[in-house]
Amino acid sequence: MPRAGKVQIIKYAPPPPELPIYGKVDPAEVSFIGRTNYVAALEEKKFIFGIKRGDRRRHLYIIGKSGVGKSKLLELLIRQDVAYGYGLCLLDPHGDVIQEILDFVPKERIDDVVLIDPTDVEHPVSFNPLKNV
Repeated sequence: MPRAGKVQIIKYAPPPPELPIYGKVDPAEVSFIGRTNYVAALEEKKFIFGIKRGDRRRHLYIIGKSGVGKSKLLELLIRQDVAYGYGLCLLDPHGDVIQEILDFVPKERIDDVVLIDPTDVEHPVSFNPLKNV
């Protein structure tokens, strides 16, 4: 427990060697999401790290309380996917993430966007997932 008037030094372990770090991996193969809390000795440099695209294909489970950044994390991942020309599917039950993403999509990729809004009664979308079952 820290005491008043005392300087406390906290040592963190360096990032594991297999952690995808910016500058050491192909940026097209990694979605960068944050910085390590490890500070290299005497450099005071934190490492930008990410999730390998192959690992993302195995699904992500993002949980947390309101306001901790779940939507911002998704937005960051999606922006990188769009920037590198990858496709994606976003199911946005509240509609706030899609608005941020639509503002980011470059003009040359806007025709790649298919927006299905189930609340749009003037342009309803119909499909039967049980057809031919």
